[in-house]
Amino acid sequence: MCVSLLAMISGILVYGFSWCIQGDSNHDIAAKRADPLSTVVEVASSDAVDPRCDALVAALTAHELSIKCISWHQQDYCSPCLAKRRAKWTLLEDGKRYIDESGTWMVYASHALSAGESADHKLSYPQEFRAAVGPYMLTWSADDNAGIFTQRSYHFTVGCTVWRALGRCLDNDNQLEMRPLSELLRSAKTLEYLPPSVEEPWPGIRAESATVKIWNHIEARFDPLHQFAPRLIKRVRGHDNLVFEVMVVTQYQSVSGVDVPSVGVLGLYEPCPTGVSDTSITEEAKKDLQAATLFEGLPEAAHTADVALWLRRLCEGTPATKSATAACPLGSITKDGWLACPIVFIADNIIVNKPQTIDSILSFVPDDAKVFNDEAGAYESGVEAKQLLKARHSQLNKIKSESAKGFRHTEPSR
Repeated sequence: MCVSLLAMISGILVYGFSWCIQGDSNHDIAAKRADPLSTVVEVASSDAVDPRCDALVAALTAHELSIKCISWHQQDYCSPCLAKRRAKWTLLEDGKRYIDESGTWMVYASHALSAGESADHKLSYPQEFRAAVGPYMLTWSADDNAGIFTQRSYHFTVGCTVWRALGRCLDNDNQLEMRPLSELLRSAKTLEYLPPSVEEPWPGIRAESATVKIWNHIEARFDPLHQFAPRLIKRVRGHDNLVFEVMVVTQYQSVSGVDVPSVGVLGLYEPCPTGVSDTSITEEAKKDLQAATLFEGLPEAAHTADVALWLRRLCEGTPATKSATAACPLGSITKDGWLACPIVFIADNIIVNKPQTIDSILSFVPDDAKVFNDEAGAYESGVEAKQLLKARHSQLNKIKSESAKGFRHTEPSR
């Protein structure tokens, strides 16, 4: 099914490109080449939805279904911030991650923590582990060899990660289901086709009311050269069209025939009532944002023109279309504020469609760990806690609990 879908889309693209070459003017040729899905209208028509949107969702679905499970090593880097004595890019997190179609996931990472407000602002990197099976989660910290078994209310693979760059966990109030981006698009109130532009040269979709409970929109663009994997994802507030999150992929890695994001940039924004101007962003933040494009402290894998381009764009902020309110980089409009973005992720050792057993996932937790069982209200050993999570994993596999179906794809309701 996935192969046939991609073959169909590829055929459309080939037809579109060959048709472009027959145009009369260079301007027409350039415009048609920039919008490879422009000819889809001639292939299929629908009164309810722009057929180009349907074609993009179908191609995205094929890419999503090609990833049954994925594991990778990832490093996150936080941009310079004078207020936090970060003169250059700083390692924020370094760790291993895994997630599969059943909803089972694992994060074993070291996180940067401030060692105080000393002049050198030293950082420590304690090791932490989190694993979840459906709604059940087991955590462990190396500092005190202790953890907790509980029912989770969030998804630890959000943020600046490969998983987020693939369009997962965008629905903040419904993270336990991990609905894929294609499903959010299908369930949206309306879909609008976004043609490629000079700054964003990939076809895309704007989906209104695409998330549950919180009224947010999603704008996503997909790269035809990389199996229509998400290239750019924006989350937009529904009531004022304020862009509050931007995730852009700048580099992919082909793994077992599947294109997976390997370098990406995350921008987070806050409302700036005065708009984006010389007075909106503090002088301290301006220096921080300038320093970000120097790449100091950032691994060479991210020293690319695309990363520099998007760092500049994300640092500029994004004005809203129907309001005087604008979006400024988080922390950039408050004196001595903590500049929280941009953040860059770099992924390697990516493995696709090689499932990990529950035993291998839980191997990071020592048998002699002290784990508090939130359900029983008592402490247990690491062995007992791991056995408990294994039992939950077995139960969920047997009953096919809806909460454990991480990769759910439904047919369009239109």
